[in-house]
Amino acid sequence: MLWQISTVRAVNTTLGWKYEQAFESSQKYKEGKFIIELSHMIKDNGWD
Repeated sequence: MLWQISTVRAVNTTLGWKYEQAFESSQKYKEGKFIIELSHMIKDNGWD
């Protein structure tokens, strides 16, 4: 196992995940970071 993650959900929809713990030193930079799938994002005010 490389990571321990938690699912990020809102209104019964999985939006992405959070890296809770990395078990390899090369992956420690991911700890505490969130991954949100772009398919669940809404473009507003012209951001890229």
